[in-house]
Amino acid sequence: MDCVPYKFCEDVIGSLDMTKSDWEDDAKELTGLWRIAAEKYAENLCILEIAVWKDQGKWQCNFQAHWETPEDMKLPKSIGELLAMDRRFIRIKKVIAGRDADRPLSGKVFAISKNDLVEKLIPFLNAQCLSSCAHYYTLQGSPESRDEDLKVFLRYGNFDHLYITYYGQHSEDYLLAQAKNNTRLGQLELIGAMPHSEKVEDFLIDLLRRPTHLQLFINARPGSLMVTIRTVEDVLKRWCETGETRFIYANSNVTEEELLALTVPEGVSRYVERGNREYMTYVIVNWRTETESFLRCRLEFSDRHRNAVISELNLDIA
Repeated sequence: MDCVPYKFCEDVIGSLDMTKSDWEDDAKELTGLWRIAAEKYAENLCILEIAVWKDQGKWQCNFQAHWETPEDMKLPKSIGELLAMDRRFIRIKKVIAGRDADRPLSGKVFAISKNDLVEKLIPFLNAQCLSSCAHYYTLQGSPESRDEDLKVFLRYGNFDHLYITYYGQHSEDYLLAQAKNNTRLGQLELIGAMPHSEKVEDFLIDLLRRPTHLQLFINARPGSLMVTIRTVEDVLKRWCETGETRFIYANSNVTEEELLALTVPEGVSRYVERGNREYMTYVIVNWRTETESFLRCRLEFSDRHRNAVISELNLDIA
């Protein structure tokens, strides 16, 4: 293996899309040029978290180091400095569109023009994101302003985790566009009072039919978007056909009677568990195939909420 050129070793090591600790561990097992390349990435890797938001109608930007970035790493203080860095060693872990009050700022805050955001930063993000990259969308402002901002971020689609606050119709349009264009999306968290509609439910079902192992969380107020028996039935049908499961945690109007009324496919057995835990009661309907593949739907009931959790049986749910 040491007979290949160093450049080849470096290119292969860099293409692995790993973290600093991964490369440090690999370096201990490698020899020669491969070890040198792994050590170089471990020493120079810069994993960034990027925040972009509007302040009085003007775009602002901030770069922060992810915890795996070396403490003495010099961070860029402008879009120009970022683009001038050696891209072999830059990875993007998190992109926040909006000002997160729970995220204290460190590093320099600088102005960025809309043109630089669209033509420079977003293409850079699409090229440099880690395989596991989260996008938080919490932009504030008027409905017209948020609609315009969502259109800007439609150009960014290289992430697998999306956390989005509901603002109105433009939020739904953004989700539909991401579902169509972003093939990496694996975890979706909807926050806020997104109203239930057949259009949005169709969108969620289409998303859940993807071959990726999607996780869906809906943190919404009662009376808003929820999981219905139609969604559960579609997940059950797909699981029977492909063996693929989904994790869904959401408000629900599904009843035990509706779950038990679902047809049990041939070769599948079903059993029910009931119990109490602290402030809630729960019902778990379990399906199992002859090959020991499991799917379960857990309904939780309390005075405060009513949730449905659909998951694999062996998945630990807090």
